[in-house]
Amino acid sequence: MNSKAIYGDVIADVIEEVTIQLDQAIAAGVKRENIILDPGLGFAKDAHHNWEILERIDEFLALGYPVLIGHSRKRFIGGDTPDEREAGTLKISQSLVGKGIWAVRVHSVAPHVELVK
Repeated sequence: MNSKAIYGDVIADVIEEVTIQLDQAIAAGVKRENIILDPGLGFAKDAHHNWEILERIDEFLALGYPVLIGHSRKRFIGGDTPDEREAGTLKISQSLVGKGIWAVRVHSVAPHVELVK
């Protein structure tokens, strides 16, 4: 997947691709209210791309769809093992609180519930 991580502007390029997919879904009869947007952290993106998406998440929110972030324990966070990435996962989730994210996909639910409380 990393061999496909070639972007001029990762945000503009991903938004362009997402917009094409959104248009196709709607044209195929998927109701707008049934769509959740996931910018695809870790999929054909290097660490820099993933961090840029997180920093500029408002540009995805501006598309007007619920946004899901699946960052849990991904390699770009650092650490050699998934367990070593848990603290980073929590920090990213904390940075997303209050930004209008619809949901985060995580492995350890309980600490994230506490974080949001």
